[in-house]
Amino acid sequence: MTPRLAESLAAFLVPDDERGRAVLGDLAEMHAVQVKNVGAGGAARWYWSEVLRSTPAFLRSGLAERGLTGLLLRSIPAVLGGFLTLFVMVTLGEWLLGLVGLGGQRFFSLAVAAAYGVGGGWVAAVLGGQGPRQHALALGISCATFGTVSYFFAPVPPPMWYWFGLQAVVIPSTLLGGYVRWRAVRRPGSRP
Repeated sequence: MTPRLAESLAAFLVPDDERGRAVLGDLAEMHAVQVKNVGAGGAARWYWSEVLRSTPAFLRSGLAERGLTGLLLRSIPAVLGGFLTLFVMVTLGEWLLGLVGLGGQRFFSLAVAAAYGVGGGWVAAVLGGQGPRQHALALGISCATFGTVSYFFAPVPPPMWYWFGLQAVVIPSTLLGGYVRWRAVRRPGSRP
């Protein structure tokens, strides 16, 4: 049996078409061969490595099918909703961090930025309806672009390590939010 979380992540990332189902089937078949060759633990590690190594290709194929501009245009309402969610979460979060004496602690802010990204990605996936992966990815790309532009035009830019940290967190965290929504919708008896 394939690792459920890795299989679920792969199902989220591949296109929801015949080609995507073929990729999932091929992974399952190869996993069965790996179980015979290296045992269940080794096969699970192999499966995870294949899913993680293939993630950039899965995301690129989604962009290639729709094009970056098409993806972003179809996702405008979802991205705006995700941005609004992020704005509210960051504003309230920074205010609360200030109240407890952690305001200005960039390392702690970076850690909670991932939670903000998950929340924004989830909202973008909800508002976008069909294709939660695409809307969460569009939000992540938009946030990364906005973060890059704002860094270079900020009167007092944050430290470079903090900017790199935010860039490293934003797309995975928004995709995780889209994944959480996708999983909730796929459960039997759940409402879309």
